[in-house]
Amino acid sequence: MDSAGNMTVDANTLPIESSRRWWWPYTHPLVVRICIVLLILKVILGVSAGAAVASRGVLHGWTHILNSRSLSYTFGTSELTEGEGSLFWNIAVNGYTDYDQKNIAKFPLYSAVTRSLWNVTGQTVSVTLILSILHSLMVWAGVAETYRFWEEYRAGYGRRAVLWLLLSPLFVLHIWLASYMEPGFIALMWLSLTLEYKRKWALCSAALLCLTMLQPSGVILACFLGVRRLYQWSKGKTPLTAVVWALLPGAAWLIWIVFTSLWFHRFLAAYAFQDQWGRGTFRWALGAVDCF
Repeated sequence: MDSAGNMTVDANTLPIESSRRWWWPYTHPLVVRICIVLLILKVILGVSAGAAVASRGVLHGWTHILNSRSLSYTFGTSELTEGEGSLFWNIAVNGYTDYDQKNIAKFPLYSAVTRSLWNVTGQTVSVTLILSILHSLMVWAGVAETYRFWEEYRAGYGRRAVLWLLLSPLFVLHIWLASYMEPGFIALMWLSLTLEYKRKWALCSAALLCLTMLQPSGVILACFLGVRRLYQWSKGKTPLTAVVWALLPGAAWLIWIVFTSLWFHRFLAAYAFQDQWGRGTFRWALGAVDCF
């Protein structure tokens, strides 16, 4: 209450204006500056790694089995031929072949989008360049969606959340610079939660579907939100259509798991093959099932 008797409200407690365009966090100065810095570091790292690889004349990872037309080493993107980047490269070019069954541990969305863009360009553009561009877009989306969720939760929290995300010891800096899918996972996770909060059931389920097909652990969030919607529906707070939409991500995950298990003749193949890298993914949930 001010001196004139008018009611006053703390600006920090006001909800974010609904008139904002959906892309507002993507053009926020803080988000743009951070993404530019990460892009510069990525190019520097790629050029350095590309120069080192070119000077040695040695191909690393899984690159020796790729189609020859995609083996052009671009200094700015050759870092993506190392580690997980070479797996995505291999899947995008050759699909889930029998060359290395560990490929199935990677869910298809990232590689499928890469393959689609490669086909659109007539397979004339380097696959590593497409992977690099997609990864940069995922970084942009990851930073922006993190900022959106927390800034709409409370004014001022967006900046803290983004800085914590980038500087936290829980994350390794190279996931923001090389072709790891974690930035895309982070973007879709916060986007799903934002859409769920705004009761955009169909859009939230579409984001969860992409999250589930990007990384295996995405199904955990999909199941959690599905159970939440079912509970709210039982209390009369959520329409039945929201519950129906919640089935989409889980159904897609189940179809993929059954398909790959039958294809590779191994139960939960997408998870089991991670053990060949020394990762006991989901072993705690399988108990005595001998699939590792």
